[in-house]
Amino acid sequence: MNVCNWLISTAERMPHKTAILFEEDSYTYKELKFNVLSLAKELRRQGFKEKMNIGLMMHNSSDYIISYFAILAIGATAVPINPLFKENEVVYILRNSNAIGILTDNRSITTILNINKEVEALNNIICSKVVEQTNNKKIKFLLNANDANDNEANDLNQIYKSDMNDVAHIIFTSGTTGNPKGVMITHANLNWLSLTEASILNVSSNDKVLCTLPLYHVYGNLQCMLSPFVNGATVIIKERFVAKEVLETIEKERITMFFGVPTMFAMLVQSPLIEVLDFSSLRVCGSGGASIATEIIKKIKQLMHIDILEGYGLTEGTAQVTMNPYNGMKKIGSVGLPIPGVELKIIDENNNEADIGVIGELQFRGPIVMKGYYNNPQATKEIIKENWLSTGDLAYKDKDGYIFIVDRKKDLIIRGGYNIYPREVEEILYQHPNILECAVIGIPNELYGEEIVAYIVCKNDFNEQEIIEHCKEHLVHYKIPRIFKCVEGLPKSAIGKILKRNLKELHFSI
Repeated sequence: MNVCNWLISTAERMPHKTAILFEEDSYTYKELKFNVLSLAKELRRQGFKEKMNIGLMMHNSSDYIISYFAILAIGATAVPINPLFKENEVVYILRNSNAIGILTDNRSITTILNINKEVEALNNIICSKVVEQTNNKKIKFLLNANDANDNEANDLNQIYKSDMNDVAHIIFTSGTTGNPKGVMITHANLNWLSLTEASILNVSSNDKVLCTLPLYHVYGNLQCMLSPFVNGATVIIKERFVAKEVLETIEKERITMFFGVPTMFAMLVQSPLIEVLDFSSLRVCGSGGASIATEIIKKIKQLMHIDILEGYGLTEGTAQVTMNPYNGMKKIGSVGLPIPGVELKIIDENNNEADIGVIGELQFRGPIVMKGYYNNPQATKEIIKENWLSTGDLAYKDKDGYIFIVDRKKDLIIRGGYNIYPREVEEILYQHPNILECAVIGIPNELYGEEIVAYIVCKNDFNEQEIIEHCKEHLVHYKIPRIFKCVEGLPKSAIGKILKRNLKELHFSI
């Protein structure tokens, strides 16, 4: 079933219930349905059709939600892109997804126009708002559904009958090699997880969900868009996270559900407002993206009078794999239990299932496992074997079945909930003419979880500001190293492999 079907179902059951609030925009479910289907009709008019891959590069907004569902409604596949990405990062995703068009907003249109010649297949550019570059014939503008006549509405109710195995969206993440891969998530994946999440969290039409997570990310996509719409909740969208604004909005709007990453909660407890405002409406407070410090969990409980539900997920698992129970025992430091329908096991070094308390690699199977990596069957075979997906993360299980994440087998850095792969940063550093060798590592950081450190060997004198400016040209801000260490040489193995574990030891010995 096409994911759009239950959005339409909700609109038919509660047409006048508010679905979205964003700045001055407000949409009931009836209005959301009409806007989605109006845009879907316009996309068909522009030549888009089923099975096509369409880029979606917008900041958090009501336009993002309308555009996402419109793409799915015509049977096409959405390719969400971080609107903060630099041009080379956007080019990579568009090329490797074979996107034939893109929906964007007026703040990202300049980036798209600058790269248009580099992505030959990009034939259609559709912007959500009218901008100055109207003389460019490639730019179209989103249909204003309010200008459509009501008589057209009956023609808009036919949503493409997607097969459950059809791909709903492709979200790019990085594998163990650091090369971004397109994760194919099906309508079956999204339907199952959205309905399951809504059920286990008791989502209802009485709920108000505060969205500060980026909607292009799997976490925001699930908790702030798909799951709430199942049973008619209202989503209040913020373009970005601002601690003061979040706390004030929870009190003013009587927010019932809020999801964030550990960095957000660390910033909330630092705000003086947390001690004076009323958060009694809040019933669900979820954390994901990285491990959250025990001290932060305790402070949230003390100051906001609510337990944080810590969970674990990854893009290849649609979004969510485990969660501490909403109604049931919660264990601080644990990412909880497998969600319903998911089987999980810990594999030791001998490829046997590990005993209780023994650390091994976390693997899982079930209806949340991705279809595979787009145009990369070899990488798919390496990560999925006999329907079990290998996460590359080290964990152990306690006697009650609760999962505790210990470390990562990969060199993945998680800073403020964002995944950062060292090789991607290293590739950019190597483009600088003065860098001979480099290695990027992550070190613990109280606020962001981890911080990025770049060890570099220079050809000539070290100029830190020059290298920072180079990074700013090619990397989104959260991927830029905050600490640069210029050294005479990097520790290596007998075969010349850089030993990053030695660098971490060196960092803390200095």
